[in-house]
Amino acid sequence: MENQTDVFVVDASGQSVVPLKETGLDCADEDLYYSLPEWSSKDGFELLSEFTNNLHAPVARESLKRVLSGGRGVFRNFKKVIKDFPEVERQWHFYKNKSMSLRISGWYNVLRESWGLEKLELPEETETEDLVNSDFIVRPYDFSVDSENLDYGEQCLKQQFAQSLENPVLGETAAYLSGMCNPVPAENRQGFVCCTQDGEFVGCALYGYVSENLHTSVYLTDLFVFENYRGLGIGTELLSKCLDSLRKNGIQWVLFFNMVVTPPLELLLTRCEFKKLGAGYAVKLF
Repeated sequence: MENQTDVFVVDASGQSVVPLKETGLDCADEDLYYSLPEWSSKDGFELLSEFTNNLHAPVARESLKRVLSGGRGVFRNFKKVIKDFPEVERQWHFYKNKSMSLRISGWYNVLRESWGLEKLELPEETETEDLVNSDFIVRPYDFSVDSENLDYGEQCLKQQFAQSLENPVLGETAAYLSGMCNPVPAENRQGFVCCTQDGEFVGCALYGYVSENLHTSVYLTDLFVFENYRGLGIGTELLSKCLDSLRKNGIQWVLFFNMVVTPPLELLLTRCEFKKLGAGYAVKLF
């Protein structure tokens, strides 16, 4: 269907797709040879636009939007840019294949009706995020392995604070105060980290006990996903896994304080039933 230079038809007898020129016909006879569903460059561009507009990963979405508004070479540039975002690229291929399958299924059902046969059921919907998350590994936090990644994460948060506050000095101050508010040393933290299949660290959700005397409360020390991997459901998966583990271990309260809470982070906390508590958040697990 995507081949815009040659014309193909379905050979009903051979149950295969063949070039029209090999049939000796000028056009499909809709008896032995059937025309494939129409698919133009306009259809392809609309598919790119739909995928990009519905993409939840902000950095990738903005990069792809710039490509779509760039004029010439859209399809070539789209393929080039999306390779910088491997998991988004996988989302794209799944989305594209699903859309093409639906188009073909609809076309085939029209043929079946003309033959007096019942329509076939369309393929079931599958969540793109679920497929993407199957490419990640979520494992327990290991200080000896992950401490450098935490340091890098803190540097990223400083930049994020500076951008959110539109002031580098305020961003540095906010990052410093957030670190001061964290009462748990990195070596005493617990929780989960997320990595790609190649072992690349992409995010974490960690917690620690504030005091030896407070056995039913913990402090959420770290909750972040690196920018290129945001919007794939990783933060939700990490935090949910953390809360489930704490609940099973009898922890009743989880506290979280931060100088800067971005709208996506606030949405994640709210989705996991955290409530605003002064300048921070808390959730009661049971």
